[in-house]
Amino acid sequence: MTIEGEDEFTRCMQHEVDHLDGRLFLDRLAGPRRRDALRQLRTATSLHHLPAAP
Repeated sequence: MTIEGEDEFTRCMQHEVDHLDGRLFLDRLAGPRRRDALRQLRTATSLHHLPAAP
């Protein structure tokens, strides 16, 4: 199957394909951006007393 698009459509499609492949947006980050995003996620989950993902 081939789907063509551009801009926001392609970002949405990649997002959905990533879900089907078991990937999260955080998996695509690297270096300081990934570290900062993970820190923010940990802070948010601890503030709401949600269990951290394994």
